[in-house]
Amino acid sequence: MEHILAIVRRMSELIQNLLDIGGIEAGIGMQVEACPIDEVIAGATGTCRPLAQRKGLELNVDLPKALPLVKGNRLRLDQVVSNLVSNAIKFTPAGSVTVKAEMRDGRSPSRSPTRGSASHQKLASSCSKSSTG
Repeated sequence: MEHILAIVRRMSELIQNLLDIGGIEAGIGMQVEACPIDEVIAGATGTCRPLAQRKGLELNVDLPKALPLVKGNRLRLDQVVSNLVSNAIKFTPAGSVTVKAEMRDGRSPSRSPTRGSASHQKLASSCSKSSTG
């Protein structure tokens, strides 16, 4: 019976994801605003920390002192970052998971910028995992 319930829950999640994708493509319910990415990361790591602790993993956050606001839908950013952190924890057998965000130059080294200013920046973030043993 539990197996059937797990399958039904998974199917429900897949259907909801498809509906979410359809809504995103149609632009429905997507309020875009300036979001503090450090708060998004803090929320995701706070939510996922108990999962890391249960697996005996160390969960680290490596952020610069000042990160810019990013344009996006706060709910979706929360969802994406939480999923990334959760997956990194799930698929790390031992050791640690580090969530890192940094600013990178948005220009291609082989071209001069065609739009915007030379100081255009983009935010790059990653979750990395390291295993011991």
